[in-house]
Order: sequence, then structure tokens, then C-alpha cells
Amino acid sequence: GPPRLLLAASEFEESALGVLGALGLGWSAYDVVSRRAGEWALERRDEASPVAAPRRPRSRGRGGAGRTSRSAPESGPERSEEPSARAADDTAEARPRSSRSTRGRGARAATDRAPRDVEERPPAAESKESKEKETSGPRFDEVSLFDLDDDSSRDADSDRGARRRGRGRRRGRRGRGSASTAEESGDGGDPPAEIRTDEKPDDRSRRPGRRHPQPVQEESAEDDGLGDDETLPALADDLPEVEVPELSYEDEDPAEEGDAEADGARKERELRRRARLAKTVDRTPLPEAAPRTPRRRAAFVAHADRQSVLTAVLLARDARLVEGFWVYPQEDLMTFFRSIATDLREETPIYLVGFNASPPARDTIQAAALYRGRLDWYDHHDWPPEDIVTLQQAIGEEAVHIDPGAGSSLAGVIAERTRRSRFSDKLAELATGRFTQHDYERWGRVWWHRLGEICTRRGERRSDVEPLLVGRPSDLAKEAARVTPPPPPPEVEYVAQRDFRLVHFGGYVMVVLEVPESLDLHLMARIARERYDAQLSLAYATGGELLVLGGDEGRSRRGLDLGSMADHLATKHEWISALRDDDHVARIRIANLHAFPERLDEVIGEIAMGRSIVEG
Repeated sequence: GPPRLLLAASEFEESALGVLGALGLGWSAYDVVSRRAGEWALERRDEASPVAAPRRPRSRGRGGAGRTSRSAPESGPERSEEPSARAADDTAEARPRSSRSTRGRGARAATDRAPRDVEERPPAAESKESKEKETSGPRFDEVSLFDLDDDSSRDADSDRGARRRGRGRRRGRRGRGSASTAEESGDGGDPPAEIRTDEKPDDRSRRPGRRHPQPVQEESAEDDGLGDDETLPALADDLPEVEVPELSYEDEDPAEEGDAEADGARKERELRRRARLAKTVDRTPLPEAAPRTPRRRAAFVAHADRQSVLTAVLLARDARLVEGFWVYPQEDLMTFFRSIATDLREETPIYLVGFNASPPARDTIQAAALYRGRLDWYDHHDWPPEDIVTLQQAIGEEAVHIDPGAGSSLAGVIAERTRRSRFSDKLAELATGRFTQHDYERWGRVWWHRLGEICTRRGERRSDVEPLLVGRPSDLAKEAARVTPPPPPPEVEYVAQRDFRLVHFGGYVMVVLEVPESLDLHLMARIARERYDAQLSLAYATGGELLVLGGDEGRSRRGLDLGSMADHLATKHEWISALRDDDHVARIRIANLHAFPERLDEVIGEIAMGRSIVEG
């Protein structure tokens, strides 16, 4: 059936019962009384004290123009038929709010019932309600379109007359000079039907069709604590506008946002990678993470190669608090543990990037165990399984981040890094050969050469990498413009003097190249693609098992999903394993590639037949 609403309380104010009467729905009031010990009953009240309908809200326009007024009390037979009810209503409104509550006997319950309950009400009450509906005016005041005037006319209207402003909930009209209130009349009854003012009519405000709301009574100043003489000053019209500054990210540089295609390709790669991980992610609940230690100034130690130095720079940019930045070859790792690490404060975190545990592994791991709880180790070399277990026991399993055979620790650092920025992404693209030509010409070429020089020096190198830690692309470009351009990298000469294998399939060209260990694998693949105008490249280091599948997405007809191809190859053959690609580089590892060179041809054939996978 129709819904029914039950309102129960220890007491009800008369105004609450009046609201129920104004809704036009059938309702009844009951008192909960005690008949005998432990027995309660509902006793219906024969006549509930009706209260007049609540006044209509005023609009909050400026200058009083277009405000609606409270409905004037009805005159004629309606007033004569219900004198006691209206007197009680006016008396309740004239009293302060703190004295409006009335306490009845027991608990009162008011029920908003379905229309069928209206038949239970006395016939006299029904006749009164029907007569009120016939004689009452519209429930909402009509507003003329002339009230929606421009700001200039409203400002002119608002300047005339004194406007009374209350800090509380004043119900009085703030219009043009209406100062008469019910309290000033002293009788607490109905306000007069018409109130005259002494102000002169204004031609602009007396346009044809403008409706002027009737003045209404104001409540006593006791409601908001202001006296009759206490008013708030009007606001000046010539106040200055507040300008809100636009916030910008720390590493954003509008001058460096020139390559929209590279940004679109980066976003597309990220979406494909997330979709691919969503299919293979483990849904088992993860254990609760340990509480994070407070941030402190950290020490960073990088292996003497470009990939490790750039990876350590990204870690330092994430930590922001840098105690020192050291670069050492593998044989000098124990020198750091025995001399530099002992001079650091006891609570200083230490990050090692690109080092393995030799020689000898036993002494290196024992030295690292002295810094348990504040040492994190990132590496990509092949470790014996027993050395990895020993290192995890020495410094903690959560502090060991080793990706065997990955060729770089960049993917592991990006996976663990919590803060990212546009410039950090540009540094990662420089390390993986996915940089834009715009960035490489402005600052990438100079800093690639400088990173090679830093790797030839050992010791503290924070001053050398400081521009990468706190700088921006625009700052690096200004500095690079003042120096002599460095010579081309040796990878350019190596690619220019040799020919490489080209594979054509489905409108694509893929260059296959073998890279010496002294040259950078990613930069070699990038230069070879540019020389042969190829969309894809498959590069591997001499004597190694790592293959890097790269591509220039901006030059291809469609987006390239190389990560899906790496996953497909790993599921196709058991001797192929796909490595992590958090840095958006597709890496696969072929077991015993030097012993079975024919496996390279099988991988090339699978890539050619899986063109639809590459196209995503």
C-alpha cells in the first residue's frame, strides 16, 4: 500500500505540527499514556493545534529587487473561522526560539498516513481545509522577467535606502526602506496589508510589468543578538577581484612540451602495459606492509656505467634528500664499505645500484650485513642462487632487488619508485634509447657524453650530477647551449661501418644486430633503426642471452605492443623468459643462446608470424 511515515519524540513543538498540516496530507497525533503498571496505550488527540503554513522563502538577489515576500495573512471568512489558531501561530512566532517548545503529557507520535486516513478526521476539519485551499493564493509568488535586470540597475537599486543586515538568521526583508515590523506594532498580531514608505519612486525600478513584493514583518532582534541600531556596513562596489594563482607541477616546463606524439605514445604504452599486467597479476591478498621509516638523507653508490648512474639519479630524485653520490667500479665496492660507509651517520640509508657480490662474495655480503635495516641493493647481473639467499638473510629479503640477466636495474627501480615526474621519465627514455630528437639535440647529447666521463672517475660525484638531481630540461638546454657540442658517440661510427640483417614482414622492417659489450645496447638499436628506416629492432649483446625488442612508435603506422610480443614468446617456448618491462622496454632472455644460435632464428620467425600481436 502507500507508504506511511511515523514520527515519534518525547515532545513536539507546535511549529512541527504546523508543518504537517501545511503538507496537505492526512495525519493524526497520539499521546502515549500509561493505563496501569507496565501497560501503555495510544490516546488520539481529538483536535490538534493547527499552525498556519510556513512563510515562503525569499530570493537572495542583490539590492532587494526580485525578492519574494511572505504571504500576507488571509482576510475575510478565513480569519473569522480560525481566530484561535492564527493567534496561537502569531504568538509562537513572536516569542524567541528558545521558548517555543511545549511539553505535553507523555510522548507524542505523529504519523504521516495515506489519504485513506483522511476519512477519520472530523467533517468540520475537512471543510476548513477545503475552504482554505479555495481561498488561498498560489503557493509561490510570480516573479517578473524585469526582476532579472543587469548588474548596473541592481547596483543602483541597492544604493537606495538602508539595508538591514543580520549576522544570524534574520527573517526581515532587506529591501528598499521597509522598516515596519510586527514587533514595532506591539500587538503581535497580523501585519497591515499595506505599508507605505517615504522613499520616492524611481523610474528605473518602476518599469512596466515589475512586481513589487509586499513588505513583510520582521522578527525580533533577539533572534540574532543585534539591536535595532546594529547593522553591518554595505560592501563597496569597487572591491578588487581576488586572483587565484595557477598551480604547476615541479618538473613541468611548458617550453619542453614540444613533442605531442611522444607524449601520446608514452601514454599508450602505459595503458597497454597496465592492461597486460591486469591479465597476469596474482589476485592473492598481499601481506600487510611494514610501517615506513621516516625519510632521511640517503647515500647513493652507482656502478661505473651509464645505466647504473642514471638509475641511481632516478632513485636520488625520488628520495630528494641526498647525503652523497659515489661512483665506483666493481672492484672498489669493498673500499666504500670499509672507508666511506663507516663515516656516515648510523641512520643514513644506503642504496647500491649495479653491483654484484664479488669478489669475493662472502666478504662482500658480510660487510653488507653490518648495515642491515638501512641498505637496499639493486642489481641486474647473474647471481648464484645461494648468494642471493645469503644476501637476503644478511640485509633482509625486502631490501634485495635483483633481476638476473636484465642488463639494467632501471626497471626494478621504476617499479619500486613512488614519485614520478616528467623529467624523470625523460631521463629513463635517455637511458633506454627512446628519447625524442628534440630532447637529444637540446641537452641529451651533452649529458650522454658527460655521463660517460663521470663513469671514468671514481669517488664522490654529487657535484657532477647535481643538475640532473634538481634541474629541469630548460635549465639543461641553456647550459648545453653554452658549451662546445661533444663528438658523436662511438655507437654511430660502429653502425655506419657495418651492415646488419634486415627482416621484412607484413609491411614492417626489423633490423637484427649484435652489440659489443663496450657499447650501449639501446643506443645501438636506436641508431640502427634510423639508418635503415626500420620500425623494429632486435638487439643482443655478444656472448649474452638478453634480447631487446625495440621500436619507434611515432614512425609506425599503428601503435606497437612489444610487451605483448615478449609475453607471447615466453609462453611459446620454455627456453624463453620475459623480463619485467616497467621502463617500457620489451626484454626476453634465451637460455644458452651462445650454444644454440638457431634459437635466434626461431624468435625472429615467431615475431614475423605474430604481426597482429605487435600491432596490439
